[in-house]
Amino acid sequence: MHSLHPSEKLNCTSVSRSTQRAPACPRLFQAPLDATRVIAGPSFDRAVRPASRPQGRQNPPVIICQAGRGSGDPWWLKDNPANMKDINSIQELVDELADAGDRLVIVEFYAQWCNACRALFPKICKMVGENPDLLFLKVNFDDNRDACRTLGVKVLPYFHMYRGAEGRVASFSCTISKLQVFKDALENFSSPFCSLEPTPGLAEFPAIIAHPELHPEGAAAAAPSSIEDEAELHPLANTPTVVG
Repeated sequence: MHSLHPSEKLNCTSVSRSTQRAPACPRLFQAPLDATRVIAGPSFDRAVRPASRPQGRQNPPVIICQAGRGSGDPWWLKDNPANMKDINSIQELVDELADAGDRLVIVEFYAQWCNACRALFPKICKMVGENPDLLFLKVNFDDNRDACRTLGVKVLPYFHMYRGAEGRVASFSCTISKLQVFKDALENFSSPFCSLEPTPGLAEFPAIIAHPELHPEGAAAAAPSSIEDEAELHPLANTPTVVG
C-alpha cells in the first residue's frame, strides 16, 4: 500500500475540510437552461447564464431576487386620485380646459428634482381626492420649459386655476409651509358655477385651439402665415411675472 508524504496528507485533509464546509448552492440561484438569473448584490443589472444540467432532470422554478430595490411608483405618480392627470403639451392643456367646461381646473407646474414639490404633493393628492368635481393637471417643468416660461412660471411649485368662461381666475406659488394659500383658493373657486360662454383657452397661445382634429378649418385659420406672425404667438414670453 502506497503511503502518502506528510505534506500530501495535509493537502488531502485541507481539501476534505473545505469540501465539507462548502455551503450548498442556494435554491435562489437555480434556474432552467433557457433562462437568465439575477444575482443579488450591489449590482442588480449583472445577469449570469446558469450552468448546464443533465438531460431529463427537472429544473426548479426561477426565483429572481429584488432585494434592495425601491418599490412603488415615483413620488409624482404615487397615490394619484382619479381626477388627476399628467399634461405633456400645450395642446393637451388646451384640450383639457375645453373638455372641463365649468369645472374648476387646477394646473400644477412641478419638477421631479424639486424638494418643495415633493413635500407638498401628498397633501395636494389628499385634497384633490376629497374634491372629485375638480380637475387637477400636472405639468412637468423640465419637459415643457418654453411653455412654462410663456405661462409666467418662475418658481416651483406653481399653480394656475381656471374655471369655464372666466378663464384663469388665480395664479400663485405654494409650499408645504403655506398650504393655507392653496386651501383658500380652492374654497374660493370650488363653488358651483355655470357659464353660457365657451372656455377661452389660453391667452398666451391664441393659435392653439381645442381639438384641432375636429375643427380643421379653425386650425388652418389660426396657424401662423409667416415667421413674423409666429413670433407674436407668445406675447407674454418676455414679460416678468410678479407673484403677490
